[in-house]
Amino acid sequence: MKIENLKEKFPKIYEDLKTSPTIGIDEIKNPNETSCPANKNTEKQHSPIKEETKIPSIKDHLKGCETPQQAKEIIEYFKKQKEITKTQAKKLKKQLKTEGLRSFGEKREKGEIEKKGL
Repeated sequence: MKIENLKEKFPKIYEDLKTSPTIGIDEIKNPNETSCPANKNTEKQHSPIKEETKIPSIKDHLKGCETPQQAKEIIEYFKKQKEITKTQAKKLKKQLKTEGLRSFGEKREKGEIEKKGL
């Protein structure tokens, strides 16, 4: 879109563009550089981004449960949504009853998956 067309369709934007100062480019960013050179001292270090994303399984959800009752509700929900079969649900319930809730793994804290991934 040409700037002249902006005046007709978007007069406020046109005025802003005409009255705002122009910004010059001082340097070309090195493609291997991850941040602006001016921000090297102030930029905080970020942890590397995990390349692979994994969808949480039912066992990942069971690790977040605090009680066996919560685990049973999650198993029933997954069965109702047809994400697991009736046979798988029976096996999980049997494991829960015989081996306990922590047989699925250590307790996960709320938000741990979002922070650290799987």
